Amino acid sequence: MRELLASGDRGALRLLGGLLFGVGAILVIFRRTSFEDPWGDGALFFAFLVPTLVLYVPSVVGGRAAGRALPWQTACAVFGILLAPWTLFQLLEWLGATPDAPLKVSWVFLVTAAAGFAAALLAGVRSAACSARWR
Repeated sequence: MRELLASGDRGALRLLGGLLFGVGAILVIFRRTSFEDPWGDGALFFAFLVPTLVLYVPSVVGGRAAGRALPWQTACAVFGILLAPWTLFQLLEWLGATPDAPLKVSWVFLVTAAAGFAAALLAGVRSAACSARWR
């Protein structure tokens, strides 16, 4: 599996597929929350969690196996990192915590920053490390 994720074959197709998967998941979530019969908080959390993990984990594992992140891995990892705060805020809502509390907001963005830092260190996703110089 690592060899498959590390290969650069069909990179543009993988990039397009990852981006369409993420956008499709966001549209499903929007659809299920904005109309008369919305999903519960637990279902929405899992609806956020699945695309976040599907985009982030294979990108980091594949980038680590290849020694550097390929363009499709970078784009999918960054998309997964951008979905992470929404996922964590939905987790807080599902658990019944007030998501507006300053410590909870700090916790969410600290975990998101840790995910970006891990992607930068493990897979070489330089876009995940904002304003840092990686050589």
